[in-house]
Amino acid sequence: MKNFFFTALIVLVAIATRAQNHPGFSKLYNYSGDTIMSADLIRCIAFDSASQNIFFSQSSLSYASPKRRSTFYKCDINGNVLDKRIDSLDGTVVYYSVVASNDNNFHYWGGISYLNVANASARWRLCKTDLNLNVIWQKDYVLSTRDGAIITIKTIEGSEDIMLLGSKFTAPDDNAGYPEMPNRIYLTRVDSAGNIVAEYTPGPSYHNDGADMAVTDDGNYLIAGRTFSWGQSNGSAYALKTDANMDEDWHKLYAQDAYTTWILKLIRTKDLNENYLSVGQVVPNSDYDGRAFINKIDGSGNQLWEKRIGINNVSDQFWSVANTNNQGCVTSGSVFYPNEAEAHGWLVRFDKDGNEMWNRLLTANPREGDHEYLYNIVALSDGSFIAAGSTWGQDTYGRWTQEGWLVRVDSNGCMDPACLNGGVGITEKNKVASTVNIYPNPTSGTIYLSTEKPYAAGTTVRLLNHLGRAIKHLPAPKGNKMQYELGNIAPDIYYLEISNGDSREVKKVTVVR
Repeated sequence: MKNFFFTALIVLVAIATRAQNHPGFSKLYNYSGDTIMSADLIRCIAFDSASQNIFFSQSSLSYASPKRRSTFYKCDINGNVLDKRIDSLDGTVVYYSVVASNDNNFHYWGGISYLNVANASARWRLCKTDLNLNVIWQKDYVLSTRDGAIITIKTIEGSEDIMLLGSKFTAPDDNAGYPEMPNRIYLTRVDSAGNIVAEYTPGPSYHNDGADMAVTDDGNYLIAGRTFSWGQSNGSAYALKTDANMDEDWHKLYAQDAYTTWILKLIRTKDLNENYLSVGQVVPNSDYDGRAFINKIDGSGNQLWEKRIGINNVSDQFWSVANTNNQGCVTSGSVFYPNEAEAHGWLVRFDKDGNEMWNRLLTANPREGDHEYLYNIVALSDGSFIAAGSTWGQDTYGRWTQEGWLVRVDSNGCMDPACLNGGVGITEKNKVASTVNIYPNPTSGTIYLSTEKPYAAGTTVRLLNHLGRAIKHLPAPKGNKMQYELGNIAPDIYYLEISNGDSREVKKVTVVR
């Protein structure tokens, strides 16, 4: 494991030196400790409120071996590792879901196992551990000639059984022309020893992806994902409700005006009425200018509201969603910047009506060209959030490295409370000047800086881009008013950094054309 003090982007530039007692942290995890010769990512996370411990599984790939191994982690609430155990070395294993048992004494981990990497003979993998990460049992399920993965696990109220959601792949001689596509939604009920009790296949018999499910108020299941059986030929977001016999009761399609849409996560809201939230990505046209997608429906699948948001509208995507204390939600995802060929972690909080409350960009590494993703998020009772994912990029020698990434922010999405005061970790007493005004803002290229009192000698001014990198060094200010020409820069949001010794202040500047 390797821990970093890092540069965090929270829509503006943030310094990750957190105030005392503030919950924020950002940590990177690498099982082997070799950040050059391995690739690590975290796809599932759980938080135990009783012990205040974080549980997650990290999938690690050593470049010396073609196999991914999964390691279970147990951390304290600050992300410090308390214990870790390798699950298996018998092949490639990736876990996508983890859930605590009804008595909170065990965890079930679900994912995929490639026992034979050469021919990609995938199997469902299910593992049961105690709270000290000791493996009670692990099982691989053979459903067909080539299976998918366990994507979601749900406990069953009043029972020790659990329900698994995944997909089963079509055999090469079935449905000619689509030999590698997922066949259908696959639900499997297993007992506490991992034995299969029942299997169900609701919905059409071909080409439906079950991405997530929620238990409905009547004890059945709502399943969501992407379908090619209904709606758009390029794929549509859907929700399907099962009946008492685990057959299809009804299904609904969403964002049918788009080129393609998919859902990755589904949750029951905290509303008194039976409502659900789903998130994913919507692609409006064949140019694949993807936007993050969030959708709220009632218990009958009727859409209450839908939001499509993005920063660059290139490959912006929500991967996960969690309920908040105010009946709203928080999403985790990623934003891609094509000009820099970079992606960064992304958190957005909404109220119960879908109004955006805040929008934060996070990064684990200040290196250029890094790709960072937050695949999952959980909400804590104190209002803070923990998100998990991965970061990968090239070091100064051009070698690729990937590490698991865990980040915790407060209810405002901040790792440092100063992010609400400009995101630079500066208090009123150490500002560069008593009052700084920038105008016009937005601007087409010319800005004026004015202050109540003249700047001290040695003050520097830089223009930063959205990643916190200096793109212009501007002349030192003289007196209490300065004119700056920003030149021919692209329309975007920038930040003017004014520094003098330990004092530093940042102001947002919007450039339009």
